[in-house]
Amino acid sequence: MIADILSKRGAEAVAKIRDNLSLTGTNATMKTSNSVSHRVTFVGGNIILEVVGARPFFPTVETGSKPSTKNPSPAMIESLTEWAQVRGKPKEAAWGIAKTILRDGSQLWQKGGRKDIYTNVREEIIERITRDIADYQKKEFTRGLQPSEAKFKSA
Repeated sequence: MIADILSKRGAEAVAKIRDNLSLTGTNATMKTSNSVSHRVTFVGGNIILEVVGARPFFPTVETGSKPSTKNPSPAMIESLTEWAQVRGKPKEAAWGIAKTILRDGSQLWQKGGRKDIYTNVREEIIERITRDIADYQKKEFTRGLQPSEAKFKSA
């Protein structure tokens, strides 16, 4: 069934994204990694696979944070405080880190971002889903072409 294919590949995508977060060192607190999930839904006649990062600003793991004229939000300070502590920095460093990111953009943003956390997984999973569905449809089609077990008698 196609929903089973999507569910299997969705779970595979989640596992791969979590691995990529860990391998690239962008998983200090595990919160971003743990926020990644998938779901298969049925809308009208469509079956939809969604792989989502539930944390705010999840795409910044690949794009980085661009400069902003805003002041650091309480959520940003809280997140950076936890990040700093995990990295062995004093929690007071969070405000300075936040101001630097907002003034200059994150180092990742300054370098132009990356595509090795979820973009590459998306492309790979789409290829696998396409192949899996084509194989499934081929099996279903050929099953329909199999000779019937009914016996025919000549008149």
